[in-house]
Amino acid sequence: SKKDYNRAIQMTEKQLATFTENEDALWESRVILAQSCIMTNNWDKAAGLYTMLVDHFPDDIELKKELLRSMLEMKQYEKSLDILAGWINGPYNDKEFFWKSRLDIITIIFGNGEYINVKELIDKFEAEDPELGGKELKSGFISLREKSLSKMKDGNPG
Repeated sequence: SKKDYNRAIQMTEKQLATFTENEDALWESRVILAQSCIMTNNWDKAAGLYTMLVDHFPDDIELKKELLRSMLEMKQYEKSLDILAGWINGPYNDKEFFWKSRLDIITIIFGNGEYINVKELIDKFEAEDPELGGKELKSGFISLREKSLSKMKDGNPG
């Protein structure tokens, strides 16, 4: 229940105060705390913790997924896209996931009626990588850009 997670958060925060910065248990407790924050829908705190965890464990894709989830729950689409840009251009192996996440965010932005923004973002992504993350993903991006252009032409600039 939510009450149990709130208690877990309190206990974990007390526990964190007893660790030194270099202890593995500190990072394990931060993971537990971040997971508990998600269970209580404390997205802002979860995002802060996951940002710290991703910085410490840059190769952990699960932590990155949870950071993105937290950001999207807070409707921080632009910030999520900025984070993804760094990951796409970084030395990470999960570029398909990052591109798929970009497409998912663009779909949300399109659903919000921000057609100009959708077109501009897709143009920017295409300038970075003309393949837009691969054949399947590229068709999704192109489709959203065409739909946005059509909406803009119909007088819905977004």
